[in-house]
Amino acid sequence: MSDFQVLIDDIQFYLAAEDQSRTEDLDRMAVAFAELTKLTNQRLRQCDALLQKGLRGEALQLAEQDPKVLELAQLVSSFDRSHWDELVSLYSLPRPEPLLSAAAENLGNAYWQQEPLTKLLSLHRLLAIGRAPLRDRLSVLRRLQTADAANAIWQQDVRDFEKARLAELDQEAKQVRDLPRLQELLDEIQNEQWTTPPSPVVIRNLNARLSQLQRSQARTDLEQLKSEIDEAYSAQDQASLRSLKKKWTALAKTAALPSDDALSQYVAPVFAWLSAEEGRQATEANWTAAVTALEEALKDSQTSHEQLSQLSDAVTQTGRPVPPVLASRTRLRIEQLQVNAVKSRRSMIGMAVAAIVMVLAIGGWFAWRQWQWSAFTAGVAQADDQIARLEFDSARKRLQQFPGYASTPLLIAAQQRLKDAEEKEETRQASFRTTSQQVANAPTLAAASALIKNLEALQKVPADQREVERLTALLKDRQQSEMTSRERQADAMLKPIEASLNSLQAMDSIQFTSSGSVSSMDQLRVTLREVDAVVAEASDTMKNRRTTAMAQWTILKKLQDGQLKRNEVLSVMTANSLIDPAKVDPAARLLAFETAMQNYVKEFSDDPRTADFRQPSEKLAAQGVLQFARLGSSWAKDVPALATAMRRRVDEITALMKNTPRSPAHAIATEYQSYLGALLRQQFSVEGKDGGLREDLLLVFNHEVMSGLHLLKVKSSAGDSEPNNSRVYYLGEARQFTPTQVISFNYIVKSSRSKTKKSQGISHKDLVLNSTEEAPHVAVAKHVRSQFSNVTFRDWRSVCLQTLEELSNKDAIDPLLRYILLQQVVEVAGQGDSHLRVALAPLSAILSDNRIDIEADWMDPDDKKALTHRRNALDALNLAKDRGLLDFDQIAKAAAAADRELQAKLARRVLCVGWLARASKGNGWECRSQWQPDGPSELLVLVPEADNAFRWQSLGRVVPTGWEITVAADLSGLREGKLVFAAAVDSSANDGKTITAP
Repeated sequence: MSDFQVLIDDIQFYLAAEDQSRTEDLDRMAVAFAELTKLTNQRLRQCDALLQKGLRGEALQLAEQDPKVLELAQLVSSFDRSHWDELVSLYSLPRPEPLLSAAAENLGNAYWQQEPLTKLLSLHRLLAIGRAPLRDRLSVLRRLQTADAANAIWQQDVRDFEKARLAELDQEAKQVRDLPRLQELLDEIQNEQWTTPPSPVVIRNLNARLSQLQRSQARTDLEQLKSEIDEAYSAQDQASLRSLKKKWTALAKTAALPSDDALSQYVAPVFAWLSAEEGRQATEANWTAAVTALEEALKDSQTSHEQLSQLSDAVTQTGRPVPPVLASRTRLRIEQLQVNAVKSRRSMIGMAVAAIVMVLAIGGWFAWRQWQWSAFTAGVAQADDQIARLEFDSARKRLQQFPGYASTPLLIAAQQRLKDAEEKEETRQASFRTTSQQVANAPTLAAASALIKNLEALQKVPADQREVERLTALLKDRQQSEMTSRERQADAMLKPIEASLNSLQAMDSIQFTSSGSVSSMDQLRVTLREVDAVVAEASDTMKNRRTTAMAQWTILKKLQDGQLKRNEVLSVMTANSLIDPAKVDPAARLLAFETAMQNYVKEFSDDPRTADFRQPSEKLAAQGVLQFARLGSSWAKDVPALATAMRRRVDEITALMKNTPRSPAHAIATEYQSYLGALLRQQFSVEGKDGGLREDLLLVFNHEVMSGLHLLKVKSSAGDSEPNNSRVYYLGEARQFTPTQVISFNYIVKSSRSKTKKSQGISHKDLVLNSTEEAPHVAVAKHVRSQFSNVTFRDWRSVCLQTLEELSNKDAIDPLLRYILLQQVVEVAGQGDSHLRVALAPLSAILSDNRIDIEADWMDPDDKKALTHRRNALDALNLAKDRGLLDFDQIAKAAAAADRELQAKLARRVLCVGWLARASKGNGWECRSQWQPDGPSELLVLVPEADNAFRWQSLGRVVPTGWEITVAADLSGLREGKLVFAAAVDSSANDGKTITAP
């Protein structure tokens, strides 16, 4: 590579030298440089051929071989070759090949596209070298296919790897014994994005294998569970057994365990015992409930002996007897009830007997005893009444009045009842006192109220009632106090909640959807839940306030969630509206933006901005602008040197203009298309055939009157209209004259030599010279033919201007002929260079003077008409000179300035930066954008016009600091959702309204 660099350095040194005569070094450099350009183009063709086949990796591998082809291309294009081309042409040395710029550009783009794939390709190679599992390699291949979608090789590789992986999955599924691994295989085959769908047979086999392993695993788990069941059964741990039984049942279902299986038979007795124990416990619970009911009935003095008998029977019906003590108490209570009944009957009988005794006046011991018994039984009955009224001392005294009956069952039973009643009353009083004390210390009102209800059930005497009334009054006071406290607490909690809700409700949409507001709403919901416990026992007023706050929160939450959802969709729009065509595909981003906007329309049909979003989209026009910006940045780098590349670029422009509506980019595209079309016309006809304008010029200077003509100058006679000038005759051959009396010759008067000759005879003394001389335009024509025979796109302008300058300075050429030739060269030069045509327009206007007949016979010295037009032509040429229109250096500079201006238009960085939205405050506008400007830029929107066309409307300018946009145009016709574009400018303006982007 260093040898090539030395060659380029030598060439540049030679071109900078004053002495550029031919030397051996020049010959050597010309041969070497021609070979270098040939080698470079050969390498570029090979790389480009691989790229055209989609073999980018192979193309880049070939390009990296020493010497690297792009480094060669950079070397051969590192200096201005036009001067070098002139030198080698002048000395007939080997001419270098024009660089295949299009192929070099394609190769450069391939490098750019390959850069993101480098890491993936490295990983792909590493996995291949390490013989990594197919699954890992397939995953990387799928990522490569996504990242390099244009390369069909990845798609084929993915298909091949998927085929191999599916076969591998089928084999592995048959051999795997690990249930989690089998589940992974099934997930892979069901969830991966397969290019070729897996066979249903493979999926069915995997599912069958999974079920088989699950059954096997379940049976293994049952075997392990058996020991845990043994352990729990040995410890008589019923709770553990119940839990293990549930696990066993679930595993047995998974394992499809039959009832006659050995495992089922093994645990059956254990589970039977568990069921029996659970039944026994149920029976025990029923017996306990029945015994409790009987005890409670015994405590109630109003229970009849029939009810006691039924409750006693209910206990025995559970399968267990009544406890002995309870049975004795029940029996005594039944006997007492029966004695009371007998006593009642006997009382009636005693009264009758007494009456009879009194009537009959029958005395005697039997009557006295009978009377005494009656008194005894009556006394026992009275004692029972006193016991029932809790008059225990009176009952005791009453029973002590009958010492003679101390051994009778009736008195013993009565004394026992007295004792039981005293014990019961003592227990009740103790319970009453304890409960009364608990009321005062109850932690809650509900607990205190429940205790008072228990006291009401326990109260028997007026003192008890007074105590209950006292405690009830205290409870009411406590209730009132706690109610007041809860009211204050609820009010203290609700006030900040209500204030926060009102503050949130007053916020604008931006504040309302901020992270702080969302957090505040969540915290308010937590606080409202805390208020629930306080308000539950508060007044209706507080409950209503809480209900109102909750309703307000619900409405605000719905609004916030809706706005957040809106913001989410709008954020997607904003993210996809930032489109730098040099970095992303405009079409994909614009489609994503359009889709998000349509989703907004569908989701929020009643939203105010939806009407704007439904308006016709400028997506295609925006796509045209951005695609043109994307292509223009590459077009601005250089003009193709080869016709094929130039035609390809013209086709690109044509396709872009055809597929997109007429946008502001169309004007630049049309100008550039015209510019390239003019360049192509230099070498090719309208039909695309070789020749073109170059051949037209060559035809002009190849005309028969442009070569082989000789001038014979004769002294003017007194009668000539121009006596001070010599007469000029155009002869078809050179002549040498000797002194004779009369000299005769044939001369040409029209452009066709064969039909336009005249004869003339003159005296030798009238000759200005004794011989003819070559016509001055012949040498010019010869030089022009040599120049245009090998003219290229790059040197067309300079050759045309050199030709014009040579013609304009050649005063020896007939003025009319010079006028005609200048007119024809200007016309053809402009047709082959649109910028040169504009620069030559003033000169072209003078050369189009209708007073000058270019068909006049300028070669005929006797044609008076030609003489008039010759004078007019000379006047026109002098006028052009006086006006500076023959200053071809200035014309070249003007055309070059137009080149730079077009290049600047093509290279102008235009990107989409956001979209228009109405300002959240006021009636202005704002630009939703994620763009960070790196310099002053003009902000623009596309505005539709008639005939499917769009124009730019300026929004003003933006600077990197502050994002403050000064609007320079009326925005009344704008709508939300319009895309905002930015184009770099050199300065900023500060007129009009101001809108601020978020």
